[in-house]
Amino acid sequence: MEVESIERVLVTGGAGFIGSHTVDLLVEKGYEVRVLDNLEPQVHFNRKPDYLNPEAEYVFGDIVNREDWLKALKDVDAVIHLAAIVGVGQSMYQPVRYLTTNSIGTANMYEVLLEKPEIRKGIRKVVVASSKSIYGEGAYVCKAHGLVYPGLRKREQLEKKDWEVHCPFCDEYVKPVGITEEKPVQNLSIYALSKYDT
Repeated sequence: MEVESIERVLVTGGAGFIGSHTVDLLVEKGYEVRVLDNLEPQVHFNRKPDYLNPEAEYVFGDIVNREDWLKALKDVDAVIHLAAIVGVGQSMYQPVRYLTTNSIGTANMYEVLLEKPEIRKGIRKVVVASSKSIYGEGAYVCKAHGLVYPGLRKREQLEKKDWEVHCPFCDEYVKPVGITEEKPVQNLSIYALSKYDT
């Protein structure tokens, strides 16, 4: 069975930093690109950026709005879903906003695809981006125990003004290393939780 090729791609969050570069690359590779972006004031300061690729089609809407998903998903072959409100610190005092946009906004896409077979049948691939923030503290190497994944620093440690990360087995200082997908998740913020959710 021959798989139909992908020609038209929807990039959500396509006016953002990663999204706009994704759009540029797709256009350069010859894809027809549609962007769904709400031009989040926190990022875009209530104006359309001048770096937007003129060869892409733009739907200025919000992933929280199902009607905007319906417009954006029509006649596309693939979706690269990057749209999200970002900011670890801010998420802690705006949990409803972050969870609504990042988690419910993504769920809206899936519901539209479930409820509208005429849209769903044309989409051959969906790529959803997460965030390294879901891994929390990160990965470290201990001289004695090798690769370790320390938990949160204890209150007693912080009261001593010891900000370093210690091995969870021997309490020695550890060295940071790159995170891989094998690291257990450690959602330490609402933002991380919302990105793990998607």
